[in-house]
Amino acid sequence: SGATFDVISSGDIPFALVYSVDASPGDTWRIFATGGDGLQYTDDLGTSWTLATEFATREIEVAPSNPDRVYLTDLDGGFHRSTDRGASFEALSSPIIGIARIAVHPTNEDIVFLIGTGVNNYVSLDGGDSFGPLSEADLGLVYDVEYVLDETGTDHLWVASNRSVLNVSPASSKTEQQKQASAIVENQESLSALPLNYSAINVGFDASQATSSNSTSFAVDVSAVDGIGALGIELTLSASSGLSLTSGSGEGWSCTVSGQVATCNIDTLYRGQLGISVGVSSDTDTTHTIDVSATAATAGTISVANSGKASITFEKSSGGGGGALGLAGLFALAGLAMARRRLR
Repeated sequence: SGATFDVISSGDIPFALVYSVDASPGDTWRIFATGGDGLQYTDDLGTSWTLATEFATREIEVAPSNPDRVYLTDLDGGFHRSTDRGASFEALSSPIIGIARIAVHPTNEDIVFLIGTGVNNYVSLDGGDSFGPLSEADLGLVYDVEYVLDETGTDHLWVASNRSVLNVSPASSKTEQQKQASAIVENQESLSALPLNYSAINVGFDASQATSSNSTSFAVDVSAVDGIGALGIELTLSASSGLSLTSGSGEGWSCTVSGQVATCNIDTLYRGQLGISVGVSSDTDTTHTIDVSATAATAGTISVANSGKASITFEKSSGGGGGALGLAGLFALAGLAMARRRLR
């Protein structure tokens, strides 16, 4: 309970300055300590220490749900991940330049938060392989973060900053004391909106469009609204008879097209919007339809515009220039000009 403490290391310890500590539970507990001399760990409660990295380290966080998963930052702003309890680390790309605090979801080792100064707040849904913006809330100068679940299973992200100790969680779950503490902080409306749930997915497109060519493109915008993002999104487009889907592409998307069906997938979609462009073609002048549907492995609600239906009208013969009628008119004008010359 913290009433008393025992000294586990004294005298000739292998580091002069410690920035943060964390522990990996198991049959033998492994205690990590970061510092300017690198990352050190002990398996015997401080009797001996092992150097795990030779680069200066700052923040460390062991995933509560997996003692083998360890996240680490260095003094140069780098971000690292271990899947073998700190025996080795893989360098990953960090969206934050400078010091960032780490928080890991209590039951999902792949959900990682990097909280920096000000509005530098990011989340990863794939164990640090990618990051997306968490919110535009200004948390001030952050000293520490902790992500916990209370006895009801409600998410709470505790943030200690130069403003206050913030409990970022659904307002309905806060105690009166927590609400009073949060009220001290300026800009609390944006702080209370810091998302901790999976994003809702909105799929948007034009309900109808027309073209005078035999091919055009059909654009679809997929947005993750609020929340921390969504996983495993699949978008399916099905064309009516006579309309061919010829291509599909979009940043971060993987698309396959076969005849009248196009399927586009993305593993992770963070807050914001990513578009898809699908090529379509038709040899007939008529109106075709496209059905649009979306699924997700993990997300909030999924909303598809226009009840999932769109129409594309091909009007290749409606123009006067270049069509059969237009050519006939040109020949008629040429004949009239020749007749006038003969009359002269």
